[in-house]
Amino acid sequence: LVFKRQAIYSSSFDVASYKLEVYNTDGDVFHRDEGGGGQFKAGERITFKWSDKGDDVFLVKLHLEGEQGQFADHILAPMAIEIPHTEVVFDSGKAIIKGEQSPLLDEAAAVAMNKLASVENAKAAVGNALSGNAYVPKLFISGYTDTVGKPGDNQRLSEQRAKAIAEYFHSKGVWSEIYFTGMGEKGLKVQTADSVDEEKNRRALYVISFQPPVGPAFPAPGAWKRA
Repeated sequence: LVFKRQAIYSSSFDVASYKLEVYNTDGDVFHRDEGGGGQFKAGERITFKWSDKGDDVFLVKLHLEGEQGQFADHILAPMAIEIPHTEVVFDSGKAIIKGEQSPLLDEAAAVAMNKLASVENAKAAVGNALSGNAYVPKLFISGYTDTVGKPGDNQRLSEQRAKAIAEYFHSKGVWSEIYFTGMGEKGLKVQTADSVDEEKNRRALYVISFQPPVGPAFPAPGAWKRA
């Protein structure tokens, strides 16, 4: 939904008409697809695709009507907004944010708060489609290292650094719940052999989402810790 820009469905009835809407984080519909009957039969895969226009996917809403008066509505909120930022440079083996690095985090915190405000505005724009605790936006911070050192040490170090960033964001007024985790040498941005000093792998990801982000670069949902 977020990265492949497609949604796949199956209906239990022959579809007479359909309407698909994809919303961005401003609450605006940036893709709409609708059509008449005869295209989709009961049980077959229905694939909808949309182009990448630079919009963050916030909500996907589908309405189907059947030949015999049946209807179905389905809403998904797959939001996963990655916050662009410049990486913080930590001293080797340390998880202390140095003073000269603070402006980098101040800028990222400001972007995160702007995105969080946009999400709340988008929720208001779609009415009561997204209500309850399941649709409260949260900030997830995941830390990573290169392959220099012992994997266990890198795991702990990446978590400590992610925690330091999370606590810094909290101190700067980021109002959402903030969670952190460490992935160590897992989820390498650049695949390398062991003991390779690769700067691009010493990084962190900041993601705003309703639920813990999933994928090879992230841990199991229960591995996140709240700052």
